[in-house]
Amino acid sequence: MNKLPVFFLATSITLCSVAACGERVLTEPSAVSQTPAATATERLSGPLLQVKSSTGVPISLLVEGYASAINSRGQVAGDSYGEAVLWTRGVPRTLEGDNAQALNDRGQVAVRVRGEGAVGSALYIWHRGRRTELAYPAGYRDCMVSDLNNWGRSVGRCYSSTRIGYAAVIWGRKGNPFELPEPSNATWSKAAGINDRGDVVGYAYVSGSHGSGIRWRRGGMFVLQTKSGTGLSRANAINNRGRIVGACLGQSQLACEWYNGNVSVLEPLPGDDQSNARAVNARGTVVGSSSGPGGQSAVLWKDGIPVDLGSPPGAGNSTWAVAINNRGQVAGTSIVGNNALPYVVVWETSRPVPRTVR
Repeated sequence: MNKLPVFFLATSITLCSVAACGERVLTEPSAVSQTPAATATERLSGPLLQVKSSTGVPISLLVEGYASAINSRGQVAGDSYGEAVLWTRGVPRTLEGDNAQALNDRGQVAVRVRGEGAVGSALYIWHRGRRTELAYPAGYRDCMVSDLNNWGRSVGRCYSSTRIGYAAVIWGRKGNPFELPEPSNATWSKAAGINDRGDVVGYAYVSGSHGSGIRWRRGGMFVLQTKSGTGLSRANAINNRGRIVGACLGQSQLACEWYNGNVSVLEPLPGDDQSNARAVNARGTVVGSSSGPGGQSAVLWKDGIPVDLGSPPGAGNSTWAVAINNRGQVAGTSIVGNNALPYVVVWETSRPVPRTVR
């Protein structure tokens, strides 16, 4: 391997007015499996559902499946019914694959295709109907993309056939892979985020530890420190100003933010004891999750203060946010209904967000 050189599912949703939805819940999603076979577009299409979450935040999109990313155009990438999907203004487009893993502001999508290629699956960048394959490094398989910047460079990890564990990888615009350096005693590593400057963040696991957050910049590798000085952490995302978010690991997992050489803890919601930061936008607004005895909640941190984004009507106790764009739209997933099926949710936080937490 080269080293790095210096939206809707109308059949499963009961539509109602914003006022009425507070008293109604989603219909049983199990009915979907009993309907006649339909095309992918028919299964995924439907009218826009606009309701409010349990904490009053407007929700503009609800789709059965999992969200992976949202860009500044408001496009959402993810998967539904085992197919990779890109939603643009509420109109779904199924891509050739089972999972849309990353998305940039140009509308490029990183897609995985299971059962394709000599290594059992394949990766490619889709853009306007054209595909650019992401090559698998020699001796590696089961690659996945975590992030894709606006220059078309993507990062992720690949499983090594010669060692037990994954290796952090960056792909160039033409799909050529490079392995990122890692600590000498690391058992595996993952690249989780990349900004438009080419700075990469992620984490590496070494024997006997829970992992260390890593920043790769200009060919160098830097371990992110925590307040305790242990370096046990995970870095999940980085914005163009160099603000890094992730989690610090100790007696409990707490969301952390690194900026200008300083590290700060992003506290969970009251009553919870764990948090995890998944994404940060250009304004420094952070999203992720807060967990405790009552379940998992989607959270937005503004100036370090946690705000409960809430869950859609009929949801259970497991909701999380994975991405935020520069317009303040947040994408995530919520487990809904008695059958506990996942639904994609987009919170419109550019509209007034409650200042109180639960």
